[in-house]
Amino acid sequence: MTPAGALADFLKRLGANSGVPISLSAAQLQAWPQAFVETLKQERLLNAAAAFLTVVCPGCEERCAMEVQVRTTQRGEVVPFVICDKRNDISRVPVDARELEAWQASGFALAQWLAQRLDLHPSFGSTDSGGRWELGLFRGRRNGRHLRLEGKEGLRVVLGGHNVPLVELLQIGPNGLELDRARLMQCADEPLAGSDDRESTQVRNARILQRIAELKSKGIRNFIKVVAKEEELSETTVKDIVRADKVPKGSLAQMASALSRTAPAKKKNKR
Repeated sequence: MTPAGALADFLKRLGANSGVPISLSAAQLQAWPQAFVETLKQERLLNAAAAFLTVVCPGCEERCAMEVQVRTTQRGEVVPFVICDKRNDISRVPVDARELEAWQASGFALAQWLAQRLDLHPSFGSTDSGGRWELGLFRGRRNGRHLRLEGKEGLRVVLGGHNVPLVELLQIGPNGLELDRARLMQCADEPLAGSDDRESTQVRNARILQRIAELKSKGIRNFIKVVAKEEELSETTVKDIVRADKVPKGSLAQMASALSRTAPAKKKNKR
């Protein structure tokens, strides 16, 4: 299999699961070129996971899922095996240790990689996103448009009304995994008519507050100015978002209701 074919296979497997984490054994990874697998690991798109506790038994054509057991030899070697309890002519079946070595990939890790490559400040903070990862404001040469990664019906990037399969934006190059930034800039600068891929105010504010917390943790004092420049907003707007976050939820509505009750009634004009 070529590196391009392996990349397409990797994205297809992940997209078929809507970006939900998938686990692959070391034996399964052997179907891909070793250099490609190492690239995924280096880019943290493939991360070590807890070993598999069950495997497909290779003892016969039934291919049953069986719990793995292990024994340790006198030389300290760990030998995995399964015990067949379904046939009389099969007992202990050895298992290839590579079948137990697990590696995990996820839409979350892929979204993190995209945000890092594009120098974006995403708003998703956990692995659970419902197959949708808001990556932030991406700037073309003329326009700034909101960009997100979607995992439903395959992995896709949505930008300026364009819905681009991720496999069309990635390739294996001389320096590893490469992203077609020029294609994304074209999508941002030439949005489709009637497209509205803007963030909701709530999502935008959450992302901005998360970015501010990140800058504070790094000891950056002029975080308001930094965020205002990144988001192409006025510093006053960013300050208002911070102030609103400090007001207890429901207080603004209660205040407005109280003011409406205490406001003096308008005098009627005399004829």
